[in-house]
Amino acid sequence: MSFLLNADLLSVGIAIAANLLLGFVVLFSETKNATNRLFFLQTLSLSTWSLVSFLSYQVNSDPELALRLVRLVLFFAVPNSIFFMLFMHTFPNKVLRMKRVYLYGLLLLMFVTMVVTLTPAVFTGVDIVAGQAPK
Repeated sequence: MSFLLNADLLSVGIAIAANLLLGFVVLFSETKNATNRLFFLQTLSLSTWSLVSFLSYQVNSDPELALRLVRLVLFFAVPNSIFFMLFMHTFPNKVLRMKRVYLYGLLLLMFVTMVVTLTPAVFTGVDIVAGQAPK
C-alpha cells in the first residue's frame, strides 16, 4: 500500500511540475500575449485540480474531510473548463477576441458555479468504502 501511495504521489507530482514548468515557459516567452496568459491559467488550474483530486481519494476515514475535498475537486474543475474554452477561442491570436459582455458573463457564471459546488446543492455527503475513492 505504501509503495502505491508513493507511486501515485510521484506520478501526480511529476505531472504537476511538468504542467507548471510548461505554463511558466509559455507565459514568460511573451507575457502580453493573451493566448499565453490563458494557457498559463489553464496549467495553474489543471495543477491545482490534480493535487486536490489526488488528495480526495487518499481520504479513507473522515467523511467530512472527504466531502470537502470532493467539493473542491469540482470547484477547481470549473475554471479548468472555462480557461480551456477561452484558450481555444483565442488561440492563436495575441488578443482576446471575445466581446467583453460575453467574457464578463462567462466569468460571472464561472464564479457562481464554483460557489455552488461548495454547497450541499451538489453533494450532500459521501460514503467511504475501504480501498476505494469516496463515493
